[in-house]
Amino acid sequence: MEKAVLLFSGGPDSTTLAYWIKEKGYDLNTLTFNFGEEEGEAEQRTAQYFTSELNVPHKFVSFEKVMRDFYMGDEDPIHILRKAGTNDAPIKAFGAGVAISLAASYAAEIGASHLFYAVHKDDTIFRENNKEFFQLISKAISIELGKEFTVHTPFLDKTKAEVLKIGHDFGIRLDETWSCATNSSIHCGSCAPCQDRKNAFKLNNLPDNTLYKELTSKNETLQLDTKA
Repeated sequence: MEKAVLLFSGGPDSTTLAYWIKEKGYDLNTLTFNFGEEEGEAEQRTAQYFTSELNVPHKFVSFEKVMRDFYMGDEDPIHILRKAGTNDAPIKAFGAGVAISLAASYAAEIGASHLFYAVHKDDTIFRENNKEFFQLISKAISIELGKEFTVHTPFLDKTKAEVLKIGHDFGIRLDETWSCATNSSIHCGSCAPCQDRKNAFKLNNLPDNTLYKELTSKNETLQLDTKA
């Protein structure tokens, strides 16, 4: 059984990919980074839940302090791999390259030659999210290691909605995954990742059982109006 590492955030995309990798027969190991994203703790909590469900090893590493020092004391949330909560919050330069390089080093240390990343077709709005980038970085890592190493992106040709449908077909508790760009126990429902999440459920005509703050607030208002 070949060993593989998955960059795992606990979101619907990477969770679906975790089940997909297991089905393919790999010895799955998961790796979660916190680079200083606002949602870092929520991702760690969700990743731990699903790795426990899958019964696979999970390693969490926080680079938050290091990254803030590196980016000259930046007090704003640091976004490395994913879409930010607002359209004007930029991804750090070479963000995917930073995360992939660190993950590849960890993979090599545990004897894995496969690294999986749950990037999908909708993520190609970012320049680095294309087939050539992942082929070239795989080649560079292979040269450095002196043996073949592959960064796999099996969902790169699929939309977020299509990935969500795969997760649904696996029977994953998608409502337990995390997408929100805030650090909470309830999705805000209004940030860009939450909107993308809602849209993916809608496009599949699937019920969205995610607990959203906006819906909770509406329900509380309705209850108050009823009591009045």
